Amino acid sequence: MKKPPYLCGLDFGTSNSVICAISTDPHGDPSPVVMSEPTVLFFPWRNTKDTFTYYVGQEAVQKYVEMGMHGRFIQSLKSVLHDPDFDMTMIYGVPFTPIELTELILTNLKQKMEAKLGTTLDTVVMGRPVMFSEDPEEDQTAQRRIHSAARKCGFKYISFQLEPIGAAYSYEARLTKAETVLVVDLGGGTTDYTIMNLDPQKRHALDRTQDILATGGVHIGGDDFDASIMWHALAPYFGYGSQFEDWNRLFDFPIHFFTTLCTWYDIAKLKESPFKEDLHSILRTSTNKPAVRRLKTLIEEDLGFGLFKAIEHTKKAFSELDQTSIHFESPHLSVHEPVSRAAFEGYIAEHVEAIHSALTETLQRAHKKEADIDSILMTGGSSLVSVIQTTMAARFGGNKIIPDSNRFTGVAVGLALGCGYSL
Repeated sequence: MKKPPYLCGLDFGTSNSVICAISTDPHGDPSPVVMSEPTVLFFPWRNTKDTFTYYVGQEAVQKYVEMGMHGRFIQSLKSVLHDPDFDMTMIYGVPFTPIELTELILTNLKQKMEAKLGTTLDTVVMGRPVMFSEDPEEDQTAQRRIHSAARKCGFKYISFQLEPIGAAYSYEARLTKAETVLVVDLGGGTTDYTIMNLDPQKRHALDRTQDILATGGVHIGGDDFDASIMWHALAPYFGYGSQFEDWNRLFDFPIHFFTTLCTWYDIAKLKESPFKEDLHSILRTSTNKPAVRRLKTLIEEDLGFGLFKAIEHTKKAFSELDQTSIHFESPHLSVHEPVSRAAFEGYIAEHVEAIHSALTETLQRAHKKEADIDSILMTGGSSLVSVIQTTMAARFGGNKIIPDSNRFTGVAVGLALGCGYSL
């Protein structure tokens, strides 16, 4: 295989995707070229049956907001790629497979990077989580779908690397001495771990298998934190805990409305039958009609995306504040709910416990204890959550946690470096 003009790594993420290219020209600029886009698609309502328009990435977000959030907005595609039952979705009568949806996102990144570089990219190392699924067949289903999408968008030579190992390669490029490093990759859908011996002297070694001491992870990420805020802080605002009357008896508002409410891209399902009819019936005899009306407005006006952006903003604020509020304003719905950092940490306590349990299992597989770890590299946007930072510092010592200026792009950079190791 001829050496490509650029090493390319692509981190296809739950919330955001990043592509990195590094020149192989010894006389060229060695600096990584990095581009990032939200992992989203937007299909607006069709104006005519003969046109079919879609938008990808940041443009999809902008168009979705500009068009009053009316249309089909697809996010967190990566989190369902392992599901064998998800083999097709209909968008305005047109069938799309998971591979085709993934292809649209990858093509957008690839073409933008190629336009920036002025050349074609045909070789790529794709990132993947430690586990798409605990089921081995489902895990391979997800990887096969991404591989097929990468090939359809024009990559000819495709390999895969674990995302936390990509982050480790990126960190190793900055080292001057050998270290045993724990990589914590906490993204939107998963938390992944890699314990690895890093050594700048081995930076270009082709086989690093013996240096990977253990990998592990759990299907918990930032999306779960957001869902916990919705459940605990806002579900009562939309009628959770209220009752309605039927046949002269009082019944609790069905809980499945609120479990659906906790994933913003699932809220649109509540517009469908029989949810729509049930909600109309519940409103007529509800013990808390104002709250049910707010839920009805949230659903009918497609306000889930905007509300969850407000929730995400609140979550991020706890990195600096002990007290803040969820603020969301629209012409028909106003939300102003105070939330404390202590309350938030209580909401996600079970998730944090599961994250640390998975870490304990990873340390055991590596035959390591906390004292054996020299450095902790925390990457992924959700690793900034304050309780994650504090509990990791309490467990390992704050001096071991490496500030990562490449928190959102380091995986893609490391994947590109890994591309060079494999050539």
